[in-house]
Formats: sequence, structure tokens, C-alpha cells
Amino acid sequence: MAAGERRLADRQRRHRDRRDADYRRALRRLVREGDEPATDAACSSAISGTTHALATLSAGTTYAYTAYRDAACADAIGSAAFTTGATLTASSVTATGATLTIAGHTGGWHYRADTGPDTSCAASAVTGATKTLTGLSPGTAYTYSAYSDSACATLLATASSFTTADTLTASNVTDTGATLTFSGSAGWYYQADTGPDTSCSASAVTGATKTLTGLSPGTAYTYSAYSDSACATLLATAGAFTTLASLTAGNLADTTATLTIAGHTGDWYLKKTAPTPAGTCSSAISGTTRNLSSLTRNTTYTYEAYSDSACATMIATVTFSTLPSTLSAGSVSNTSATLTIGHHTGNWYVKETSPSTTASCSSAGSGATHDLSGLTDGVRYVYRAYSDSACTTAITAGASFDTTLYPPTNVSVSSTCFFGACSITARWDRNSSTTGSVGYGLEVYEFVWSHWQTVSPTTDASFTRSGTHSGNAIRVRAFRTTGGVTIWSVWVQNN
Repeated sequence: MAAGERRLADRQRRHRDRRDADYRRALRRLVREGDEPATDAACSSAISGTTHALATLSAGTTYAYTAYRDAACADAIGSAAFTTGATLTASSVTATGATLTIAGHTGGWHYRADTGPDTSCAASAVTGATKTLTGLSPGTAYTYSAYSDSACATLLATASSFTTADTLTASNVTDTGATLTFSGSAGWYYQADTGPDTSCSASAVTGATKTLTGLSPGTAYTYSAYSDSACATLLATAGAFTTLASLTAGNLADTTATLTIAGHTGDWYLKKTAPTPAGTCSSAISGTTRNLSSLTRNTTYTYEAYSDSACATMIATVTFSTLPSTLSAGSVSNTSATLTIGHHTGNWYVKETSPSTTASCSSAGSGATHDLSGLTDGVRYVYRAYSDSACTTAITAGASFDTTLYPPTNVSVSSTCFFGACSITARWDRNSSTTGSVGYGLEVYEFVWSHWQTVSPTTDASFTRSGTHSGNAIRVRAFRTTGGVTIWSVWVQNN
């Protein structure tokens, strides 16, 4: 063999050796062929193992890949074609719903879940790419799958499991309270945007519910649930709720009452709902109170307050009972009076409620009347009747009366003159039964000078005035003032 031929053969042999060595190291290059992406895709880097994972492929797409021995992807060793499957994903997950989206599939599809309201195969095919799910349970894990047939026999795709959000709801809302219900597991904390609970709750709620108290009438609140005592990790936020306005009944008597609303601004409307028959919606009430009359004695009533003239939106309610009996005062003197109870049989008890607020409870016996004595003249008293000896259960409204005001007595006047200049002294007796702060005064009239002088009320029982003139007739009278009532003595004259 010529030398040139040997050199050529050696070069060919070395080339084959290098090629075989590359093959023995399983050097392969892959080039993706087809429409996604274009057939002129770049040759991959070297793959030293027997497998290669492909990523970022598109769902429902046909691919062809070829393996090569060389880095230029010129010497092919094999090809493979395949079609990726469809994907099913969940998004827009809420406490009670989610949205399923299928990709890599055209035409109708059916779905089914492992739990919840959709465990049966959907009877109707979904014609679009998305399906909105409703009626799910809060805080629940679901896995949905997509199928090509109404029997859910041929699987198209399985979604990754998703968990619906937990919820915090408010119920049993009153004027001063509400109940929070958390759908998640026990051991949660709560905090509000306003009111008594703006700080994170000190201890965890061990159950599903928490009763709120101390709220303000007619106030909007938003509560949130947290997993930690610092209220840093949010679990759920409740929809805002507004406490009801407060409607209370006062000044209760046998046939009358006064309703007072709080926590509401603007006009409001009133309707009786018990006893039957129900009443009609009232005209607009612009103030905070409404006086009720012509009620039935010893009867339980329920009234509801509304924000609209059709009485459709209730904002408050109250239930109260009219009193069973009546109490009146008669035969009133300066130190005594007689109480008379009506519509009552059996024993009854009385207590002074004004001006004293600490008076003791007294038995009135079983008759219709009860005599009061030892009262102070010129005082307005209020007494109330009760059915028990502790005076805790009132059966009448308060009966008020004014004892007679007792005037000053034994008024006298004397004078002392020196060189035509005189001074007069008037005296009077105080009522021995008078107690407390009672004002006395004196009115002086000089006939010659037609001059009046009224002395401001004092607790003294005498008055001296200088600077009168001899020969001038003086006439005086004393007066007594208490509780806004004034009573005069008779005139007394000094000549």
C-alpha cells in the first residue's frame, strides 16, 4: 500500500474511533421537530444519561423529537413523536366557589370531584374552556378531574387539589352584640376595626363561635380571624355587619309607655307586632321618643322600629308589659296623704322613690288604701306600689303629689327711733316640721314714701332694717319659698 493511502486510512480510522467513543459515552443531541416550535430548533447540549426530561411543553400538542450522536445534530440515531395531555387548573378560589380552566383540549368536556356537590359526573358538557363552581364548603380540600365523556370514563386531566377559603360570619346581631362563626379549625383569634375589640383577643377561641358583647347600637363593625395571638396571620375577614338600633320602653304605666330609640339618625317609623292584630306603619317620627297611649292594662306588647315608611327594613325591636295596677294620691295636707291602689287584690307594698331614693319598703296591707304621715310640707313626693316585700316588682307607675306649703306664722314688727331715724325689726316663726333648705324672706312697705323692699330668701327667721322715718306706717309680711312655690303670711302693720 502506498504511503498516501496509508495516511488516508489512518485518518479515517481515527475519525471512526472518535465517533465510536462519542457513541459509547451515549452522547446524544435532541432537536424538537414539528409546529411547536419550528423545525429549525437549536441542537441541545450534551446529555450523558439515558433519559431527558422535557419541560414547558404546551398542553394538548403533538411533538416529534430526534436524538443525534453529534453536537451538530447531523448524525441521527432515533426519533419519537408524542402528544401532551390536557391540563385542568383551579383559580379564583373563594370560600364557596372556584373556577376550573382546561387547556390542551377542544370541544366539550365533563367534570367530577372527589368530594362535595360534584361527586357525580356533570351531565352537561362544558362547551368553553372554563367552568365556575359554586356551593362548595369553606375550608375544604377538593380535587376535580376532566373527562371527555358524560360517564366520566375517559380521563382528560386531573387538577391539582385546591382548598376553599375559611369564612368568618356574623349572626344573631342585636343592638349591643352578635355571634361570630368561623368555618376553620378551633384555636383562632379575632380583632375588629372599631369598638371594644380593636385589640387582638387575649385568648384563642376554642370552638367555632364567639359571642360578642358591649357593642354600640347602630354601629358598623368588621371582624377578622387570625391564627396567632398577635393577629398577624389572617385566616378570614367577616363581611361588615351593623348592630341594630336600640329601642327601649320607659315610663311604664297601666295604659301608657314611652319608646326611645338610640343608634339611629333621621326619621324612623313604628309598628306594633304583638299582640295581634298587628298595627300599621306609623308616620315619620323625627325625634328620639314616641309616647304610646290607650294601651291595655297588664298586657305584653312588641313594637318594631323601621327606617322606611313601608316598614320593610327593621332597625330595632322592643317587648314590654304594661303595669297591672294604678296608684293615686289624695287627701294631701302639709304632712300627710292617702294612696289608693286600683285593679289589685291581695297584699301590696309601697316605697318612696322621690325625693328620697333610699327609702325602705313598707307594707300597705291588703286593702285599697294606705295612709302616709310625717311628710314635709311643700315637698313633691313620688310613691310606687309593688307586689313583693322587697319592692323589686313594680305593679304601678309612680304617683306624685305635693304636700301643702306651710306659711311663716306669728309675724311681728317693732321699731326703735332716735331723733327721727328709726329701725324696724320683723320676726316670724318657722314651721317646726320643716327640714332641708327652705328660703324665708320679708316684704316691707312704707306708706308715706310708697316704697317697697323685698328681702331675698334666707334661712333666718328675722330681719332688721334701718333708715325708716318716724311717723311712717310700716307694713310687713313674710314669705316662704321651697320647690319653686311661694306662700305668704298675713300682713302685719306698725304705726
